[in-house]
Amino acid sequence: MHAKYAYSGTMRNSPTWPQGRRRTTRRVAGALVVVLTVAAGRTAVSLAGLAEASEPMRIAPPPGASVDLPTEWYRAAAPDGRSITLGLLRAPTPDAPTVVIFPSSNGLDRGTERFAALVAARGVNAVVGCWFESIGGLEQIACPNGPTFKYVSDDSVADLDAVATAAKQLPRIDSDRLTVGGMSRGGGAAVLRALAGRDEPAFSVNGLLGGRAGSSWVRDGADVDLVRRAEDLTTPLLLIWAADDAVVPPSANGQAFVDRAAASAVARANLATATWPTGGHGGLQNDPRAAAWTADRIVEFTSPVVSGGQ
Repeated sequence: MHAKYAYSGTMRNSPTWPQGRRRTTRRVAGALVVVLTVAAGRTAVSLAGLAEASEPMRIAPPPGASVDLPTEWYRAAAPDGRSITLGLLRAPTPDAPTVVIFPSSNGLDRGTERFAALVAARGVNAVVGCWFESIGGLEQIACPNGPTFKYVSDDSVADLDAVATAAKQLPRIDSDRLTVGGMSRGGGAAVLRALAGRDEPAFSVNGLLGGRAGSSWVRDGADVDLVRRAEDLTTPLLLIWAADDAVVPPSANGQAFVDRAAASAVARANLATATWPTGGHGGLQNDPRAAAWTADRIVEFTSPVVSGGQ
């Protein structure tokens, strides 16, 4: 039996929220990077510098990738001559929606790949992509020539867009049914992108939203304070966190974002939360029971949001 969890906001009593729509109004917060997809040439163009990025190219599993998962691996272009590595775990059904998962500060690793497999097994395609070059830590998956690490900052938005754009171009992926999310700093990155005016629904798991964290390994001042921008939210967003997270304390991150968003009717209508009582910072991805619960929440949020569920 799952531990008790709680939704707040619009989603609390309606698992099919938001019915028949992907967002409410269109307000752009922060620096806007427009990404266009030209159907004829399958060419992605970013006004921030992602020029003529061709379709992702299928590659052999990169060093460090799991050997016991059916992950399809691809490489695609990124800004400034860099490249991104993406892993796709397909859902059992061919017409499934898709989520993109931005990894944490650890970079692209097998823990994120395993979590993506949990999501895929529940009926949603899952894409993991390196929004910065791997740092050589535990269970790392190689991301050669990846973007430089720019923290959760406005400078990283073009790299995040490159991952999302490449995911839309993967074979047999419906580009109109995409949700973008992440873990820890990757969760903060997904929220940052949503606040920058992107259309895709977003989710964050123990996301760094307040610009600071309760651990010495997070350098104060390098990440933007997204809590101050919470009232600008116009995209459906699910915040998931562990109540006992001491690395990214909810009081200064997820809960603080909810409190600030409450001042805006539009932001409040687009925001939902789910909380798990234990597990600390990494448990929602790595603890089997908590990770399964987290995957359930993401799938529950994703499917109706991207399909206009009933």
